[in-house]
Amino acid sequence: MKLLYLLDAFGSFSGAKTHGVLPRMLDMLEIYSQNFERVYVVSIDKEKFGALPKNVEHLPFRLPPKKFLYLLFAGPLNYRKVDCVEAAWTATSAVPLWIYKITGKKIFLHHCWDLEDSLLESKRPVAALLAKILQIVGFRMADLIGVTTNRLREKVTRYAGEGKVFLLPNYVDTQRFRRIKTRKIRNLLVFVGRLHPDKNLHMLLEAMRGLPQFKLWIIGTGPLKGELMAMKEKYGLKNVQFLGSVLHDELPKYLNKAEAFIMVSHREGHPLALIEAMACGLPCIGTNVPGINDVIIDQETGLLCEKRPEAIRECILKMFGNRKKMRELGDNALKFAMENYSKNKLMEKKMRILKMLGMGEVNLAKILRTNHKP
Repeated sequence: MKLLYLLDAFGSFSGAKTHGVLPRMLDMLEIYSQNFERVYVVSIDKEKFGALPKNVEHLPFRLPPKKFLYLLFAGPLNYRKVDCVEAAWTATSAVPLWIYKITGKKIFLHHCWDLEDSLLESKRPVAALLAKILQIVGFRMADLIGVTTNRLREKVTRYAGEGKVFLLPNYVDTQRFRRIKTRKIRNLLVFVGRLHPDKNLHMLLEAMRGLPQFKLWIIGTGPLKGELMAMKEKYGLKNVQFLGSVLHDELPKYLNKAEAFIMVSHREGHPLALIEAMACGLPCIGTNVPGINDVIIDQETGLLCEKRPEAIRECILKMFGNRKKMRELGDNALKFAMENYSKNKLMEKKMRILKMLGMGEVNLAKILRTNHKP
């Protein structure tokens, strides 16, 4: 059985490398290679990525201006005879697959984040309207749609109907991300992610101004690095360290040195960094926004706060002020991650769905009931 795996217009091997998630992407493709005779990966990269399993081939899209043409022609220009097709990350990635749709191929959409909501949050209403239209087209084209959160399921179901939408969260490798016996650094908080406006890091630094007794590690790179470094110097935040990119294999060591994880984003899709921190047994602090409040259960697996510097500050003090409760939150977070986001369980489910779809089965209830591995 052959599979085409098509990333959205924001996905690429080069981008995954920049953001430190390339090992995770390669790990996932290794699983695909073990389940399919041939896997073709289409992305918006300029150059072909070669470090892949022998039965996985990368098909880069090289036409400028890339994103617009990618949405229209990535499928036809990289057409391959396959049994099933996966559109990955957002519904817009299903749009280039029109050539597969009209030739009778079944399309699975793994919808991990909502582009329309992200653009609305960035106050770009015209772009958000275009994204909404493209996403609705993608929802209609897909035969089955896996979404990462219940909030996304409710929205997608409005456009796609009940019969083809189901919950398929992002997974975490719980063998890699786990509790490690190591010396904790007292009062250390850690953030992992892109240095991007969506992550609301200016507000986090503002909150740290009033907490000299706490330390903050910021792990990641992005367009705001210079601006955030300047802010650190301006306010004399000696308790904040920018560690840059960290290899994915090394990340659990850094997480396990911290006493808590913090993420104060404006909005998230289904935040992997947060889930990985939970799998390491860290109590987590997050803003009460979509994506984060889908993962953190307030007072059970972490603490939620409002998007204000003083509210973030109060939440940190509240968590660290009760060490017994803090340990309980960390234990609950670890258990929650193991039960809901286990790599083996979720990838087995996904492979089964893709294979049955490739055989022409589109009855979601039947697919989810069976344990048969075709």
